[in-house]
Amino acid sequence: MKHFSKREARVLLALANAFVPAIIKPQDVHHFWQRPGSAFLDLALMHQLLEAQPQQQQKEFRQLLWLLGTPALGLAGGKGLKPFDKLDAPAQEALLQKWRDSPKGQWRKAFNALRKLVMFVYYGGATSRGATSRGATLRGATSRGATLRGATSQGASSGSTEVGGTASPQCSNPNWQALQYNGPLPLATPEKTDSLPLAEPLGSMLHCQVLVVGSGAGGGVVAGELATAGMDVLVVEKGPCLEGAALNMLEADMLGQLYEQRGTLSTTSGAVSLLAGACMGGGTTVNWAGCFGTPDYILEEWASEHDNDWLLGSAFKQSIASVAKRLNANDDFRQENGQNSALRQGSQALGQSVEWIQRNERHVGPDDFEALGYSGLGDPTDKKQGTLQTYLKDAAIHGARIMAHCQVNRLLVSGGKVVGAEAVYQPPGQAAQPLTIKAQKVVLAAGALHTPALLMRSGLQHEHLGRHLYLHPTVAISGHYPGQQHPAWHGPMMSTVNNTFTRLDGNYGAKLETPPAHPALMAMAMPWKDGASHKALMLQLKEVGSFIVLTRDKHGGRVQIDRQGKLQVAYHLHDYDRRHMLRGLAEGARIHQAAGAHSVHFPHGSHKAWHKDSGPELEVLLEQMPRWGWQPNQFALFSAH
Repeated sequence: MKHFSKREARVLLALANAFVPAIIKPQDVHHFWQRPGSAFLDLALMHQLLEAQPQQQQKEFRQLLWLLGTPALGLAGGKGLKPFDKLDAPAQEALLQKWRDSPKGQWRKAFNALRKLVMFVYYGGATSRGATSRGATLRGATSRGATLRGATSQGASSGSTEVGGTASPQCSNPNWQALQYNGPLPLATPEKTDSLPLAEPLGSMLHCQVLVVGSGAGGGVVAGELATAGMDVLVVEKGPCLEGAALNMLEADMLGQLYEQRGTLSTTSGAVSLLAGACMGGGTTVNWAGCFGTPDYILEEWASEHDNDWLLGSAFKQSIASVAKRLNANDDFRQENGQNSALRQGSQALGQSVEWIQRNERHVGPDDFEALGYSGLGDPTDKKQGTLQTYLKDAAIHGARIMAHCQVNRLLVSGGKVVGAEAVYQPPGQAAQPLTIKAQKVVLAAGALHTPALLMRSGLQHEHLGRHLYLHPTVAISGHYPGQQHPAWHGPMMSTVNNTFTRLDGNYGAKLETPPAHPALMAMAMPWKDGASHKALMLQLKEVGSFIVLTRDKHGGRVQIDRQGKLQVAYHLHDYDRRHMLRGLAEGARIHQAAGAHSVHFPHGSHKAWHKDSGPELEVLLEQMPRWGWQPNQFALFSAH
């Protein structure tokens, strides 16, 4: 089905108005309060997000829309026997609250799926205001035998452009003015760098010495090193290759193009949102630029558990140092935004130490401060040094072929050895082109999610295949401060870390860091008690600083595939890990208080909050916190690892 039916569209628009109601208030200068959710809801974008899901999840979502669109809704807690769009506004809101607080996981899952979709599109979507061209430079492919067509890096275009002027993409969202969010920034011309040359297949058969599947932190580094060593390397990446002005800093657009399942990937329960890169450069293109060396105590744990003393030797340390040097990891730029400063000052006020985070950025100065907050959406300035700016270009310089839009579906196995892969090459707007790739060696670097999924699709078996998936489950806790936090969507996304609580039980505990704070992501993370309170929270964003509690989980999940071979992630937060997460939340709240926040908002769906001048003392709330209920979909849980 290519579009929503009329009934489905009516239900979606009614849901948007229930989550984001029209409220009449005096002095509503930017019409923020009176603007209903349906006034800026892109159904086409919603449909694109739905199509990115596995077929089972699409089926479940359409069944949910069917239920909401029929009188049978009364059986699911609705008032009377009316479809959702025929209920009055108070009844609609009451039904959503009932689902949010339901003891049945299926209704909480339905509530959160609908909530996240509406908030993502409403606050993250944008419309064009007549964008001006930045002047495109085109890129193509380097030729290597008869299997490729194209030209040099100044040759044929793949549709992406590079920054060549000073105009910003002229796009806007009617809510941004009220939030004082300026959206994409006007950028000066960056230091000129050559675009990555891309290859195209001429025929249906390719040959190489080494096939590298994936172009991120694993595949990109391996490709660069092997190509530099003189090997014939072919890198295939299922996502697009976007650089320069093609990275337009728009949340919905960049999440849709650069992230797995258009930024909507979640666990099968819907409880954990998974922010995974799915583009050239993989996670290094969309990460937050933080570069952490593996702690010695973790290396000692791994060496002991896996009987591998190499992890403790000088060769491993030299390898890590070499990568850090190539990525330009440093902490030279020490200008912080408000939320990083709050984490630093609040922690120090409580006698806790904090550290500067090294970031893989180069040539950063005060004029780059605002733009650094957008690099989780891809960095058009090339300041962030992911594999796209470093190892992949090293690989290309030394003759490697690099292909975007190339999905590997199955590995080829002969005599117990992997000898290649079957893939499909399909750039946007082109017909799918099946490929057979023969290789002497295959490096599978498709990430912790897609690597086991590909092995399963290939018929390979092992008792541990797909198991032991650790996510570093993460929650956010927000403080409302007097005055703007710069605001938090500007400046380095993470420059400060508090490691005080990383070893609460042996080597397990939680880090305290800071996240990006753009409206769509924050709208999904902020608790929804009702439409009015959520709108009020959104209006406070410019004065809000958020910390994230990143938990090292001891009890992992599992990667699976459905009948169509599509990725599925099964994960349940274990009580052991939940205790560490809640301890981190409590400490984050105390740090907010110590840093001067006059209110603290917890991530719980019931919108629990501490207010300096009213309500119970913070310590009273923290004592109650474990009893609020922390089951799947009762709170916003994320992973970016």
